[in-house]
Amino acid sequence: MNRRLGAFIRLVSAVLSGAVATTVLAGCAEAESMVPLEPVADSSSRTQVQAQTQADRLVLMLQALEDRYTLQPAVPVRTLPDEPQAAPTLLDASADPTEVPEQLSEHLNLDSQPRAFVQAQASYLQSQATSLAVSADTQTWPVAVTVEATDVAVVGSTPDGTPVARVMVATTSHHAEGPSTVTSAGYALSWAPGRNVDASGATVTGPSFDGTRLVSIQPLYGQPDRPALDSGLGPRSPSNAVHTYVRAITHGSSANISSMEGTVRSSDDFRAVLKERLMAGPRYTVVELPAARLGAAHVLYVIQEDVPGALRLDVILGQDGPTVVPRL
Repeated sequence: MNRRLGAFIRLVSAVLSGAVATTVLAGCAEAESMVPLEPVADSSSRTQVQAQTQADRLVLMLQALEDRYTLQPAVPVRTLPDEPQAAPTLLDASADPTEVPEQLSEHLNLDSQPRAFVQAQASYLQSQATSLAVSADTQTWPVAVTVEATDVAVVGSTPDGTPVARVMVATTSHHAEGPSTVTSAGYALSWAPGRNVDASGATVTGPSFDGTRLVSIQPLYGQPDRPALDSGLGPRSPSNAVHTYVRAITHGSSANISSMEGTVRSSDDFRAVLKERLMAGPRYTVVELPAARLGAAHVLYVIQEDVPGALRLDVILGQDGPTVVPRL
């Protein structure tokens, strides 16, 4: 969701990508951090087919990102005995994370939030690969990665009737030696009718431009029988913690910032660099990456309009409030 820094009134749009349809003023009663989904508004077979279609497109994007950023450089891709049909090439071999949204939008009908999501995911995978390169442990590099949706189900809808599907995604990393490793993450996908245009607004044709636009990729919260989305409000909302921290950095005091950073606090120089970066692009989107979650730590990225790169903020939700750990 886009926010303008320093605003004293936060306008929250209708729940389409996990936000509450209300206006929140400073000093109002505590808001619900999670919004339970409404019962499925349309349980027809057509909606189920659309959910599977969007899940397939999510897999295509995640596979393209893994192929671009996770595989060890200069090592041939391992041939798997049960290798599925090769996915189309969606990204250039040298694509930078900032180029990923537009390149994927040439092939898939993506709204602004999914475009921010894929940039954040690309930035995360690139940083993980950089860490492996620094360690110089070639055995940890996968020689092939496969991504598949293992479970797809329409689990509810937003108050305006937009369907939400739960998609479980398994990512298998195959290594030259030793067993493969599998990680799993759950996603909440929303889609709606949309024009067949790419990130630049140009009309596009193709199998993925069928009049349906992927509008949101989020974590799914709540209980299995009462799934919910992050509202962007309240003390238990990871994204609200990020918005509050950004406001503290750009318009708050050192004490405001320290209260959110917990016991390990950033330096004044670090905060000055962070403020300069955030002030360079006052409009931004916050994205949480389900696959990047580290135990109790939620991994979120701030994607700024017209500012290269992505800012990572880890959020730990504690009894005394959220703790935010910035990572440049």
